[in-house]
Amino acid sequence: MGREKINKQSKQKDKNRPESSAGEPNLQRAIELVTSLISLSHSIKVFAVKWQSIRNKLEDLLSCLTAVGNCDSGENPSLSGKVSAILDTINECSDLAKRCVEISYSGKLLMQSDLDIICAKFDTHIKNLSEIYTSGLIRDSYCHCCFEAERRSFS
Repeated sequence: MGREKINKQSKQKDKNRPESSAGEPNLQRAIELVTSLISLSHSIKVFAVKWQSIRNKLEDLLSCLTAVGNCDSGENPSLSGKVSAILDTINECSDLAKRCVEISYSGKLLMQSDLDIICAKFDTHIKNLSEIYTSGLIRDSYCHCCFEAERRSFS
């Protein structure tokens, strides 16, 4: 009896969980984490210029992820792999943000280097999402507007 109740609750949670356009909740999770990270970045007092640059990248990435979420991309394994890589980078960036807030990093130059690497990774993710769109794997007029703007920023 208790097991049936747990299974029923689990199925109910699955129904309420928003699915991404890639068929997985990872896209929605990435959007939530990026939004949270943008908020956290405002409270970081050290390396202010680097964090402003990272925040700009996060906002661009959020636009791309939101656009992908609004597109009819179906079950796209290429997109799913990109979203997993984005989640890894977001988690890495979140760790750096926490260390900057707590001022618990091992060296100033090492942290600056790590922040530069994160910026480059976000650039790559934004570019990869744009390439998925331009390759024709994602088609939607809303996506077209968002990705055309992103493409122009890389030109």
